[in-house]
Amino acid sequence: MGRTLPSVNWQINEERMAWHAYRRALRREDRVYFDTLWRYAKLHAAESSMASRALPLESMMISMLLEQQKQIDALKRSNSMDSPSPVSGEGGRGRGK
Repeated sequence: MGRTLPSVNWQINEERMAWHAYRRALRREDRVYFDTLWRYAKLHAAESSMASRALPLESMMISMLLEQQKQIDALKRSNSMDSPSPVSGEGGRGRGK
């Protein structure tokens, strides 16, 4: 019989526990961000299981980066909606006609 592979959620929990000393060394306000990153990894557990990476931490990190990029893009969109659009002839293309 083949061996049962650990689930991605189990791998995420194990990896997070391996980083426990690092988390304890963080400032209290940084621990909140640290915990958020691990929640991001769990959001994409199904996708990580499909990745079949030799190092599970790779797909966890990609999941964290993916969620951060989504937040960056949302902030960019909200900032572009808040800023006024340039007036015709100012800051546009060409030679400043």
